[in-house]
Formats: sequence, structure tokens, C-alpha cells
Amino acid sequence: MSWVWAIGVTWLMLGALVGVLIGRGIRLADRKQAESVEAQTDEPNFVVDPAPAHPADAHSADAIPQQAGAPSAEHLPSSRKQRGA
Repeated sequence: MSWVWAIGVTWLMLGALVGVLIGRGIRLADRKQAESVEAQTDEPNFVVDPAPAHPADAHSADAIPQQAGAPSAEHLPSSRKQRGA
């Protein structure tokens, strides 16, 4: 029965060691990335969509490209309140 305890303790120690090594690797990778970001220029790390030529164009149906075969607004079901109006 003592061999079961020995295997269990060894397994737990091995798991803790692997966890520490993975954590250390992540910490070192984060530090390396932070140092490389500091060396780069201050450019934003995101893509900005181009602004529409006119603010009213931002909400028009033509501003969003429609996929082939997608239903148009006329074919979409509407609520009963809108049908009666």
C-alpha cells in the first residue's frame, strides 16, 4: 500500500514542477513581449475602419455589403403591429 502513496506523492510533485515551469515560461514570454513592444513605435495595435464620406451613409443599407442569396428586407417577416400600420 505504501507504493501507492509513493506514486501519488511523486505524481503530485511532478505536476507541481510542470506547473511551475509552464508558469515561468509564460512569465518570461510576457516580459519578452513587453520589452519588444517598448522598442516599437507608438502605433496602435488595431485596425480602424475607414469613415464614410457622409455621416448619413453609415446607417444606410448600401453601406453593408449583402451576401449572394441573402434575403432582402422586403422578404423578411415583420411583426403584426407593422403589418397593420
